[in-house]
Amino acid sequence: VERVLSKALLELTGDLEGEYYPMPSSPSYPARPGGMTADEENILATADLLFKPPLDDAAYRGVFANRTLDVAAWVNEEGHVRFLVFQVGDEGEARLERFQNAVAAALKQDGYALA
Repeated sequence: VERVLSKALLELTGDLEGEYYPMPSSPSYPARPGGMTADEENILATADLLFKPPLDDAAYRGVFANRTLDVAAWVNEEGHVRFLVFQVGDEGEARLERFQNAVAAALKQDGYALA
């Protein structure tokens, strides 16, 4: 799940473009062995974008955040993916829908579906 979702998330462009941060000490993401740095962890925590994995099980879990830190996805937090948009009202709902649709389209290109 982490491999497929992180690839799809990293294909996003425009205001949704961002970075995937595997949880600290995560051995499961080859592009970033050991997970996010302490500085990245502090930035994400300050922006309320970090979650705590259960029982210190960091493998296969991470956070995607766009450059402005107002759109994020938690990978394998409790479910497979949780989308977060820090904007209220109709604009926030529209942005969340656009975010979910963009991820679904990226997944579809690789033969997967967002359920």
